[in-house]
Amino acid sequence: MKTAKYLFIFSSIASSALFGESIVSTSGNWSSPSTWQDSAVPSTSSSSQLDFLRFSSSGLNLNVDSTQYVNAVDVGANDDTTINIASGETLYLTGSYNSSVISADSQTQNITFSGDGTLQFNFQQQREIVRGNVVFDVNTHATQSLFFSDKGTVTFKKDFTSTNQISVGGTWNFVIDEGVNFSLSRGFNLWGGTGTFTLKEGATVENKEGGAQFNNGNISGNIICKGAENYDANRYAFKSINAVYNATATITQTEGGALRSILGGNITSSAAAGKLSFESKLSINTDATITLNSSNAFTTEGASTQGESNFYLMNQKIEGGYPNRYETLTASKVNFILNADNDFGTFFFYGASELIMTTNGKSVNIGKFDVVPDSSGSVSAIFTDLVDFTVKINTIDNIKLFEDGDSIRAENVFFGSEDSKDYAYILQDTQNGGWWINATAAVPEPSDCAAVFGVFALALAAALKRKNK
Repeated sequence: MKTAKYLFIFSSIASSALFGESIVSTSGNWSSPSTWQDSAVPSTSSSSQLDFLRFSSSGLNLNVDSTQYVNAVDVGANDDTTINIASGETLYLTGSYNSSVISADSQTQNITFSGDGTLQFNFQQQREIVRGNVVFDVNTHATQSLFFSDKGTVTFKKDFTSTNQISVGGTWNFVIDEGVNFSLSRGFNLWGGTGTFTLKEGATVENKEGGAQFNNGNISGNIICKGAENYDANRYAFKSINAVYNATATITQTEGGALRSILGGNITSSAAAGKLSFESKLSINTDATITLNSSNAFTTEGASTQGESNFYLMNQKIEGGYPNRYETLTASKVNFILNADNDFGTFFFYGASELIMTTNGKSVNIGKFDVVPDSSGSVSAIFTDLVDFTVKINTIDNIKLFEDGDSIRAENVFFGSEDSKDYAYILQDTQNGGWWINATAAVPEPSDCAAVFGVFALALAAALKRKNK
């Protein structure tokens, strides 16, 4: 079997002969001898490819006026290189000879592919783009995995399609411009932790399997994420570490199976209600800060609203060495900062997880606090900048109550801050249902609720008795 495989690879390479390099010395058409340093026009085909396309100086513009096949483009130290592909023509970059198909000496050198034709990455296996400020202002297609290594910036100004995946392992600024459709048959995985991802308004990224992951995002467009990544150090349906989701941002995550979607770092959302939609469970890594500038943007696990959705305070760690890495789950401390009214379904606490919510006087409705099964979970929540009668929870399950004079307070729900906190007061809303989480023992004005206090006292006593059994 191995012999057959090697024979196939050998025959594939042998059938695509390569010849030398050609150097552009003057801006002009591919078909013009004056364009080329040796005055010889390269004639290529699928079976006879140009080894390297190079440029003699900066600022050169090559117009590809006929379909051509090139192993790789290497601009070296030259800057402001433009390769324009004429309407009806295709430039194939094959990567038949080496692993990199586009390369420059530094990440700041400008390389632009433009035109009304097509750029096609026609690989047999994964190939790399290494360094440069690369702009794809031409419709582009890839037949295999395209990997961005080292560092640079890449901007897609026209549509991109791939029958495989995109991945980033270095420090790249990845930009998808307004209105661009970016479609992949497999995963969208920007693993470089120090790079950025910008998705502009009206642009859409869609991957049909393999999940999606990125760091340091600025999202104004649409993300359609299907499937999951479940290999080595990568275990997720969707993963976003440090991101801003602007008012026009949308996420539609589906088909993740048992894999979770994960948020971490600093996440800020101004998205509209229901526009950040996750079919999978949504967990939040430790030390994350989730700032909500709009109301009820998230939905999870098929819920129709954020007020019916689940949020798991659960930190994912990947341990061990390749190829035996494994996932462990630990407690998570998560900060929510509310700059708009918000509803939440259930907060699930893994182990000794902690929820810290800065409410800023906004209206908050919570379904309940719960614990992740088999995690030795316990509830601990702190509400900062808490204004009385603004935070309500529908059920007091998993809240530990105790009497303090004429008041009922919670042992594991607090107001204040991490450094200075006190037990929250729990008051039942006998008219509308649920329980207020307050910073004082104050009750509503008698004129508002004189008729309900007999029932109110009985309900609190019954709840206290039930909780302390």
